[in-house]
Amino acid sequence: MSEIIVTSQDELDAALDEHGDDLTAHIVIDSPAGVRLSLVRETPNRARVSVRGVSQVGPVGGSATVSGVRDSATVRDVRDSATVRGVRDSATVRDVWDSATVSGVRDSATVSGVRDSATVRGVRDSATVRDVWDSATVSGVGDSATVRDVRGSATVRDVRGSATVRDVWDSATVSDVWGSATVSGVRDSATVRDVVGTASLRLSDCATAEHVGPHVTVMVHSVHVTVDGGHIVDLSGLDQHDPEMWIDLVGARRDGDAVLLYKAVDDDYMAGHGHIVTRHPVGETVTATDWRADHDCGGGLHVSPTPYQARSYATRATRMLLVRVPVATLRSIGLDKCKTPTLTVVREVTLDGDEIEVTA
Repeated sequence: MSEIIVTSQDELDAALDEHGDDLTAHIVIDSPAGVRLSLVRETPNRARVSVRGVSQVGPVGGSATVSGVRDSATVRDVRDSATVRGVRDSATVRDVWDSATVSGVRDSATVSGVRDSATVRGVRDSATVRDVWDSATVSGVGDSATVRDVRGSATVRDVRGSATVRDVWDSATVSDVWGSATVSGVRDSATVRDVVGTASLRLSDCATAEHVGPHVTVMVHSVHVTVDGGHIVDLSGLDQHDPEMWIDLVGARRDGDAVLLYKAVDDDYMAGHGHIVTRHPVGETVTATDWRADHDCGGGLHVSPTPYQARSYATRATRMLLVRVPVATLRSIGLDKCKTPTLTVVREVTLDGDEIEVTA
C-alpha cells in the first residue's frame, strides 16, 4: 500500500479507523506549521505511522506507536505505554513519561523531559537526550551523542565511542562506560561504575566511581569523592568558583579586564529558547533581565569557553558569536559553561569559531 498522507486531525482519525490494523499501511503525518495532532489509541495501531516536515504531534498515548519521526517534526507528551522510534534528522521528542519508550535516536535529533519509568535507547551520532529524571533509563549511548541533566534515580548505561554524559546528580547512576566516552559534572550522591578504556570522569561533591579501569582519567574536584581505581587527577584544592581560576582551567583568552567566550544563537541572533529568549546583536551590549549571582544554571546570560561547548547547549544554533564578558561578574557553572549579567557581542564567527571572511 502506498503512503496515506494526512494533514489534519480528522484525516488522521479517519486513516487510523480504516487502516489502523493493516500491517501494510503507512500513514504519514505531514501537517502545516502550527497544527498539532493527537494520537491516543486504546489498542496498538498496527499500521506504520510516521511524522515528517514541520508536523507537531501530541499527546501520543495509550498503546499508540509512532514508527518514524524526521525532518523538523516534533512529537510531545508521550505517555502511558506509547512507543516512538526512529527519531532522526533535526526532529524533537519531548516530555516522555509513564512507561513510554523512545528508541533509535540519531543524527541531530533531540529527546527531552524523560521521566517516571520511561525508556530511551539507541542514542547515537550527534543526537541529544536531556532532562532525564525519576526512574527513567537511557541506554546505548554512542558515537558523538550527548546525554545531560541526569538526576533523581535515573540510569544511563552503555556509554561508548566519544559519547558524552554530563551533569549527573542526586542519586543517578551511569554504568558501563568505555571507549573514549566522557562523563562529567557527577555530583551529589551520583554513581559511575564499570568504566574502562580511555574514558574520562569528572567528579565532585560526594559522587562515587566504582570499578574504574587503570587507563581511565578521573578528575576529582572534592575531598568527599570516592573512587575505586583509575588514574586520579586531584583538583580538589582548586576553587572553580574563582573567575581567575576558572579562566585558567578552561584556557579562555583574556582581553583586558574581560574574557572572550562564545555564544550560540539562531538565524535571528536569538538565544535562551528554553528560558528567556534574548537577542544578541553584533556590536551591542546585552543585559540579562533575570540575573542571579550564584553558580547554578539559569538566572543570567550563559556562554562557553569554546564554540563546540556553546553548540552543545543549543543544538539547533545556526550562528556563533564571540562575546566579551567582564571577569568581575563571571559566575562559573561548570568547566564548559558560565554565566554573566552582561556581555558585549564582539563579532560573528563560524560555527567552529573561525573568523568570517568579509567579501567586497
